[in-house]
Amino acid sequence: MKGFKTRCAKLLLGGRCLSTLGDSVYQLAIVWYMYELTQSPLFTGLTIACMTVPNVFSFLFGPMIDRANKQFLLAHAQLIQAILMTVLPISLLLGYEHVGLVLAVAFCIAFFENFQGTAEISIAPQLVGKEDLGHFNSVLNGSSQVVNLLMTGLFSIVLVYLGIIQVYLFVAIAFFAAFLCFAFIRREGTNRKTSKNTKLMTPGKGYKKELKEGFAYVKSTRLLIIMLPFVLANGLLSGVQAVLPDYAQTLGSTTYYGWLMFSISIGLVVGSLGSSLILRFPVGKLFVILPFLTGILWLCSLLQQEMLLSFILFGLSFVPFGMMNIVFITLVQQSVDSALLSRVLSLCESILVLSIPGGALLGGFIASLLGPQLMMFASAAAFAIIGLFFLVHPFLRALPALDELTLHEESKTYERSEPTY
Repeated sequence: MKGFKTRCAKLLLGGRCLSTLGDSVYQLAIVWYMYELTQSPLFTGLTIACMTVPNVFSFLFGPMIDRANKQFLLAHAQLIQAILMTVLPISLLLGYEHVGLVLAVAFCIAFFENFQGTAEISIAPQLVGKEDLGHFNSVLNGSSQVVNLLMTGLFSIVLVYLGIIQVYLFVAIAFFAAFLCFAFIRREGTNRKTSKNTKLMTPGKGYKKELKEGFAYVKSTRLLIIMLPFVLANGLLSGVQAVLPDYAQTLGSTTYYGWLMFSISIGLVVGSLGSSLILRFPVGKLFVILPFLTGILWLCSLLQQEMLLSFILFGLSFVPFGMMNIVFITLVQQSVDSALLSRVLSLCESILVLSIPGGALLGGFIASLLGPQLMMFASAAAFAIIGLFFLVHPFLRALPALDELTLHEESKTYERSEPTY
């Protein structure tokens, strides 16, 4: 398969799929469990906020990840998540059930996921040739979404027959299996200059200097204006995720929550797998058309009275959004200096998730006062506005295809210093 010629690339794919296997079940289970425990969309919003707040500070870890052995970091961050995941089933077996413990575990897992996610994206260009990177990202994300799709579809059935304790144990086992895959990625496949460094760099003079370099690089490019609509989209989607259990209840049953998430997963997997077909087109045009399509299809799903057709349209609305995600990830990977990639990726992630905790809390608060339908309609309309933003902005509208795209303004140059070890 193109882009998966090496053993290391295949192990990365396997580890990613196993990690997604656990993560997809975990995220559904913890939000559903919190809603069942409290019957409050505000608490589901708080849960999502706890799962995303650590990502806001991921830019602080970029310089550390740049210097660390990314394979070592990727594997051991996953191992720590597996250990943390065992806390919840053990506490339930001991008869201890508390909202605070659930929120604390969610926060800690998200903290270590910062390291895992950035290391995974940063290590990919070292394992795959640049010409195959777009296809690799498409298959990697598409495969993960297929796994997520299957587990989301089975979630309601699994929960009924296994129970929440067994679900949490399943997640811990999946995380540990992912750790084994990441651990067997040979260090020869990673950057030789950093392969001996198995420890994170401690903050100091060099750390601050490289952190500033990451900020300077992003400021010298057009990344900020490109990311702005994605920040809004992430805030909207976090608000929607917070109200989905309550919205499912208004449709007739909380079991519809699993089907709504299943619809989202179908849309994302189709979008991820199909994104390789559109990578050759101008990015500016794609970022105008795709969010418009998302908003229109989403609105149609809300207005549809037939339940099955409504779920289908809701899932289709996420196909364009899945494509947008792959285009953006590939844009950053191809355009950013590899020596700065971890710093830039972690800074981008921090910016992109800035709106998620607030969006989740706001969505839960609005739903608790006015009902979840208002949040759903507002999100559909906002995606159309995102497309309009790309359309009216002259620079964004004129973005060329990925092969021709440069992030630097012509009037600016950027120089970086070599890191010292």
